[in-house]
Amino acid sequence: MRQISIDNLPTDQRGMLKAMHGYFMISLITSLKDLGIDEPSSLSGMIFGSIASAAKRIDDDGNFAAEAMAVEKFVMAGIQSVIR
Repeated sequence: MRQISIDNLPTDQRGMLKAMHGYFMISLITSLKDLGIDEPSSLSGMIFGSIASAAKRIDDDGNFAAEAMAVEKFVMAGIQSVIR
């Protein structure tokens, strides 16, 4: 099994990964705000968690297409349920 960890990366790449994560989260939160979501930070954390969970299942030999489709359905259902 592959282990993907920020601790395994060189220091300069850790900073880059953290910056990319921050940019992704800010972009996601901004988009959720634009949709009228009341708690965009909470929902973005849940979305990120579902992506991380799917990535782990894929890393454990899960089917990429099936996991991607499941995450997409889950996230879309969550967003649609809270749009004002």
